[in-house]
Amino acid sequence: MLGLKLLKLSINVITKDKNFSVSIPFNDGLNVIRAENSSGKSTFVNSIAYALGLESILGPGRRAPFPAAITNAIFLNKNKNNNNEQGFFVVGSFIDLEVSNKNGDIVCLRREVKGNPDKITVVSNGEAQDFFLKSAGSVGSAISELGFHNWLAKFIGWNLPMVPRFDGSLAPLYLECIFPLFFIEQKRGWSEIQANAPLYYKIKNLKKTALEFCLGVSDFSRRGDVEKYKVEIKQLEIQWEGIKSSFKTLGELNGLLVNFDCDIDSDDYVRLGVLYHVSNGDRITVGDYLSNLQRRIRKIDQDLQGWSFGHELDAAISERQLISEKIFALSEKNNNIEATSKKINRKLVSLENDLDRYKQLRRLISVGAKNGINFETKNCPVCDTKLQESFTPVEDGYEPMTIDQNIAYLEDQKKFYDAINSRNNEELRAGIVQGRSMQSELERVEVLIGSFKDEERKYLDAFGNEIKEVAELKFLEREFQKIISQRDKLNASAEVAFKEHSLKVESLEIAMKSDLGGVSKEIFDALKSRLIANLQDFSYKNMNIHALDISNQTFRPELDGFDIVADISASDSIRIIWAYTLALMELGVEFDAVKHGGFVIFDEPRQHEASHESFIALLKKSKEKFSEKGQVIIATSIPVADMAVLGLDESCLTVFNDGEYMIQ
Repeated sequence: MLGLKLLKLSINVITKDKNFSVSIPFNDGLNVIRAENSSGKSTFVNSIAYALGLESILGPGRRAPFPAAITNAIFLNKNKNNNNEQGFFVVGSFIDLEVSNKNGDIVCLRREVKGNPDKITVVSNGEAQDFFLKSAGSVGSAISELGFHNWLAKFIGWNLPMVPRFDGSLAPLYLECIFPLFFIEQKRGWSEIQANAPLYYKIKNLKKTALEFCLGVSDFSRRGDVEKYKVEIKQLEIQWEGIKSSFKTLGELNGLLVNFDCDIDSDDYVRLGVLYHVSNGDRITVGDYLSNLQRRIRKIDQDLQGWSFGHELDAAISERQLISEKIFALSEKNNNIEATSKKINRKLVSLENDLDRYKQLRRLISVGAKNGINFETKNCPVCDTKLQESFTPVEDGYEPMTIDQNIAYLEDQKKFYDAINSRNNEELRAGIVQGRSMQSELERVEVLIGSFKDEERKYLDAFGNEIKEVAELKFLEREFQKIISQRDKLNASAEVAFKEHSLKVESLEIAMKSDLGGVSKEIFDALKSRLIANLQDFSYKNMNIHALDISNQTFRPELDGFDIVADISASDSIRIIWAYTLALMELGVEFDAVKHGGFVIFDEPRQHEASHESFIALLKKSKEKFSEKGQVIIATSIPVADMAVLGLDESCLTVFNDGEYMIQ
């Protein structure tokens, strides 16, 4: 099945003063565009890829494939007799490509060169719709309903499969991965079949997968499962090796011998490994070694049961700590009471002074004195804080306290503070008595502790070695308990990885047996026969042509199991690329299952001085074989004089003479 038919390509350059353009229609079958080198021939051919959003198939640069004449400025000679040039600076440029699909739907694809190159406008039946290129966030042009390559794949009639990447994830088989089979550009395209397949998508077996898609494989889902299981199995094997490495490290850090009892591909899981303690040439598992330690600890503990002072000493020390804390708290309380009493005594002195002066004033008035006395106070008689001047006016009708009222108030205050002071003094005396009692209790406990320590020293003199040994054994017990815990965790992790690995291996085997969606034998054999027939037409005589084969692994030409393109002369390599590329389109014409772009583009196919006879055969076969279906577009710079002997009618030719630029 052929996907597209190219109808017409136009390149349009807009400057401030005038416009420049070239427009060439395409016919069925052979289309030859002849132009001199550096006159715009490759620019025209590359514009086809650009208009389809496929400029990445022109080489790894992924840049717009255009010279300055389309992006910056055009310079023309004013007079052929001098070198003066007239410059026209580009303000805008765009490509129009008219195409149709197998259903006969015709659209025009417009993409700007100088402007906004990240969108393509599709014009159909007078209605225009914009689509984006590349990616929008995490969604690319091949997936989004608003992406151009998603639209183009549907327009062609292709359902792009999801195929595995090297990291195990899935990605669409992008159009850029398929079209290098049909589009051979001049600079790198002739180095091998699928020379410009884009590796940056990191699709696994990219070239083979693209060929399988072209040759009729429709179901890639099982292959995705196969690759997914392979990646997961590899990850589990790496995880297994990591667990083994941790096991080895655990043994090395603790001076233990490691023995592995199981591998990830063993029939049954026993345990990953065993740790051994080695002493005097004898080895014992860490579990048995820990049991021996614990038995020795229990034996020594039984021998030391006669000593009971240890717990009593600890209890006495704890009691001493508690009494000391109580004494400290009581001391803090007594200090606070004393500080409060000092403040109250100062307050009482102040109250006594104020009360005495008010009584003197009352006595002076009672004996008939006419003049008052200066009675100024700077502190409040209630709270003893310093009085501040106030600008607040005294309310009318306010009556100050009388002398008798002041005296009564001060006497009440004095009684109040005397009562507080008396209560504090009683509490302080009680605290002093309580403190003496606590001090006596502390002295008693200190004597008891000293007695216990004497007993402890006597006991240590008698059983010190046993006590030291049991302390060391208990330390080892804790360490080996940690080691065994780590060992058990590693063995448990290994068991999980082993079981998961077994399940994945089983799933992989099922998926591989179910992966039956390969290229049909009929198409496979047809590809080989078309390749050999084409090579015979192109005078390929470098070796026994019937020894050629198509690899059932790569679907590329091979000889004695090796890729033939990599092991022949340059001119023969060019013939093989001609023959193989045309053979694919022949299959697209013949078989509905084969998915072909519908056209083949050869930019300068006479690479490496391929013979004139071979080139004539290429043109002849392209004209005859695809006269009704399929298009072969050849861009060449062969001399104009040679064009007359090609035997081609004018409908196949678009000729630009020497010195003539394509864009006019």
